Amino acid sequence: MMSDSSQRGKRGPAPSWKLGRTRAIRVPIVLADALLNLARRIDDGEEELVNAHLTLTQQVSRMIAAQNDAEKETNEGQVEKRDLSAVRLEAQVTYAKARSCFVEAQVRFVEVQNTFFDKINEKTEQSMGDESIE
Repeated sequence: MMSDSSQRGKRGPAPSWKLGRTRAIRVPIVLADALLNLARRIDDGEEELVNAHLTLTQQVSRMIAAQNDAEKETNEGQVEKRDLSAVRLEAQVTYAKARSCFVEAQVRFVEVQNTFFDKINEKTEQSMGDESIE
C-alpha cells in the first residue's frame, strides 16, 4: 500500500494533523476561521472534543453577535446618511426660497426704478415743453 504523500502527486505535502487524514468541508465563511482554530486546538490536545461543543457554541454566538453589531452599525450609518440627506434637501429648499425672494426683490427694484425714471423723463419733457412755450 502506498503512503499518503506519494498519492498526493503535485498537491504538495500532506497537512500536519496529528489525528490523521483530512477531508474538505464546506462551511459558512464567517465560521471557517473559528472552526479551523478549534480543530487545531483539539488536534494539539489543548481542547477536549467534549468541551469543544461548548466552545464552538460560544464562538458561534460571539460571531453572530458581532455580525448583528456590524449590521446595526451599517443600519445606523444608513439612517445617519438619510438624516444628512434630509438636512441637505431642507437647506437646498431654503436656499431656493431665499434666491427666489432675492430675484423677486431685484425685479421689484427694477420696476420701481423704471417707474422713477419714467416720472423723471415725464417731468423733464414737461419742463422742456414749458420752456419752449415761453
